[in-house]
Amino acid sequence: MLIFKSKSFFLFWNWTINPFYSIQPPPEKALELPKEWLTTDLEEQNSSKWGEKIVKQIYKLHIDEEMRNCEPEYTTLRDLKFWLGTWNVNGKKIDENINIWLTGSVTGKPTADIYVVGLEEMVDLTATTVVLEAQSQKRAGVWLEMVSNALNRGAKNDETSYVLIEHQILVGVFLSRDGRDDDDGCDGSIGHDGKQGRRCDPHEAYGQHGLLRLLASGGPSRERGGSKRGFPQVRARRWVNGRICDNIRFKTEDETFGILDHQLIFWIGDLNYRITSDVPTLRVFDYARDDLDYLLKKDQLKVSQRAGLAFEEFTEPEVKFPPTYKYKKYTTQYDKKEGKKCRAPAWCDRILYKTGDGASMDDIEVLTYDHIMKLSGSDHKPIFCEMNVRVKEYDPAKRKKIQLRIERELKKSENSAAKVHVELSGDEIDFGKLKYRTPERRTLTISNEGEGNAYFHFLPKAEDSHICKRLFNVSKAYGVVKPNEKLDIEMEALIDPEAAHELNGGHDVLHDVLVLRVEHDRDYYITMFGDYVMSCFGQSLENLIRMKAPARESSEISSNSPVAMAIPKELWRMVDYMMQYGCDSAGLWTDKGIEGEDALIRDMLDEGRPFEGIDVHSMADCLLDWFRALQSPLIPEKCTSRIEKGEKINSAFVDAFMNMMSPVRKNVFVYMIMFLRELLKHAESNDLTAEFLGMIFSQVFIVNASKKQQLSKEYRVAQEMVTELLIYLLKSTAQQLAGEVVAEDSGSEASDED
Repeated sequence: MLIFKSKSFFLFWNWTINPFYSIQPPPEKALELPKEWLTTDLEEQNSSKWGEKIVKQIYKLHIDEEMRNCEPEYTTLRDLKFWLGTWNVNGKKIDENINIWLTGSVTGKPTADIYVVGLEEMVDLTATTVVLEAQSQKRAGVWLEMVSNALNRGAKNDETSYVLIEHQILVGVFLSRDGRDDDDGCDGSIGHDGKQGRRCDPHEAYGQHGLLRLLASGGPSRERGGSKRGFPQVRARRWVNGRICDNIRFKTEDETFGILDHQLIFWIGDLNYRITSDVPTLRVFDYARDDLDYLLKKDQLKVSQRAGLAFEEFTEPEVKFPPTYKYKKYTTQYDKKEGKKCRAPAWCDRILYKTGDGASMDDIEVLTYDHIMKLSGSDHKPIFCEMNVRVKEYDPAKRKKIQLRIERELKKSENSAAKVHVELSGDEIDFGKLKYRTPERRTLTISNEGEGNAYFHFLPKAEDSHICKRLFNVSKAYGVVKPNEKLDIEMEALIDPEAAHELNGGHDVLHDVLVLRVEHDRDYYITMFGDYVMSCFGQSLENLIRMKAPARESSEISSNSPVAMAIPKELWRMVDYMMQYGCDSAGLWTDKGIEGEDALIRDMLDEGRPFEGIDVHSMADCLLDWFRALQSPLIPEKCTSRIEKGEKINSAFVDAFMNMMSPVRKNVFVYMIMFLRELLKHAESNDLTAEFLGMIFSQVFIVNASKKQQLSKEYRVAQEMVTELLIYLLKSTAQQLAGEVVAEDSGSEASDED
């Protein structure tokens, strides 16, 4: 997707969907039924008319599934070469030859199949140009001509020429797409609230692209002790980008798509990321000249991705070029002004991509990712990326032939008079002992012993679209079994944090009953159950400090039980291990731990066994998961709800903030700050910074929020302020926290609602 933060674009691409036939994707979770199947009227649900409606829908969905399975029989693979470029032209009219940007040299010839050109600040963003688009339209016409001339320079015939597929303009932002002069069409468009997009079907594959203009993100104010290269705008980007991905929808005749539903998404533009503020501005100039590897470690986008704050699912090709901002006009020199207006060099201009369902990173081959130093009419340098993208082309004739074959095979057993009867492998599913985050799976087999097709589906709970509790799942919620055939359905039970909260709080039990309806047969009842194994994950801090024994040896804890320690012993064990073996380790909270070790660490904690040979990266990941799983967050809502945007972070703020926390939360908070400070003493070895740690741990100290809440302005403000608070404390002197740890006794107030 080509998108832009501050000034960026998004381009989405689906290359496996036939424009003549829409194959419905399978549901992400089978525990939820299609909305059109739901009814609150039990009489209607049990009527033959309703049953026939469901049968028709299952019939179509079965055809779709079989078509997906047979896709290799009617598709061929080919490579499309993409060229993607972005340039912030700073409102200037560019008189230079852009052929070097599009083709690699002044006299070069285009080689890509599709060219996407994105421009930011195409005109000066004055009040007049924002309200009146005449200047933007005029400047866009100039750029369209420049791009066309560059691509068609020396074209001998229609087969070697390029045509404009489409272009869009919005408040100084320009996006155009050109392709070879072959069959390429677009159909359907949307325009709403400043967002524009179109759906296209070049080369018999759905593609989409759109254009979006956002407000520029600003840094924190000087009054808050911030820096123009600080991190609150990173939080803002995450919030805005989340809103973009959730709110923009594209409609076809049969389906509605969101941005992230596409199989290939490009996001390009001036994303406005800078270098982290711990690098002095003048030193950035030196690193930009002598040590790009070090400077890239301090790049805000890279840091944000590692911290999981923004674009964590996106990939950027390897950056081998110097920062593309800020240059003196018509030179190759950075604009090194004296005084406050000096802007440190930065990689503001970026090209990212993401693959979705049905695609993989193996489908993309990056050929070039570079900048053009010779184009100097702006304070930014243009960048571009060339890549081969593997796409599937459908053969409509083969596809139709296979579809008819599948329908013919299914219709052989379509007989309204035929008897339908199935046998199940059992009516009880025992998942045994269930540990936190350790899925257990069992198989339910449906055997069709009758003479006709057996159309089945699980019934939803009363006034709900779910067929079972959220801690259970099934691999297939509906389908058809032909006579004398069998179908295996995988049943799964998983204790995630939310389920652990319910079980630990006594609000739920590991038991549920599924109702399997077989049309023209009867309803079958399947009971699912298991035994929850107590864990220190998913508990409250108030319970954990009262547990003297390991979790698996502990019975239910009462709030009246005496306090055994100031902080949970499990937290101390994890931190102590990292202090012993991880202080000098690079890649903490960026490099993944060893697969499967998270479960081993949880067992060692819950059983009280010593840690042996555990990778510190696995331990680091487990520490974050422990905080995420807490029944209520370390920093409760009553603290964050009183934070206002723009508050000055100083000792008075810290005192007021800490006084709002209960003793156990204050103890844990102070303990973690002391631990993180200790890690920063080894920064030369582990490459950690206060900014990075602040971003990482602000996420796990404030959790238990729904996705909708996380996108709210209030939540974003709280996240920003907690990040700044952590950075402030990690950079401040140790005396500030001296004596803050308070040993909690049984008379102290402690509540999960704190």
